[in-house]
Amino acid sequence: AKESLLRDKDTRQAIMRFSLPEHQWEGNKDQTCTMHGNWLIRDDRLNLTITMRSNDVVKGLVYDMPWFCSLMDRMLEELKPTYPELEKGTYTHFVHSIHMYESDRDIIIRMIGDPQ
Repeated sequence: AKESLLRDKDTRQAIMRFSLPEHQWEGNKDQTCTMHGNWLIRDDRLNLTITMRSNDVVKGLVYDMPWFCSLMDRMLEELKPTYPELEKGTYTHFVHSIHMYESDRDIIIRMIGDPQ
């Protein structure tokens, strides 16, 4: 992804793949949740969209988002020598199936209150 952005500031091909073919085997109950990240530079702003197939709001999201934001900071740092005007843009977190587990219900109620 970084090399794509360094070759062409306007690229639409700066994709970082997380889910790889070797993760796709019959019976695998622990497939990678993050599918890919799409990096774009627009108006001198570095933007990142992460696409996930599945995300647990208690044990996943709270770790995933900060990590991806730190990855964005690192990419910005790596690109700054080539694009000194570059700034941090938007982070978008897209999830096909976001969920919580019943076993985490008490944790969620303590965090946001009981919906009943």
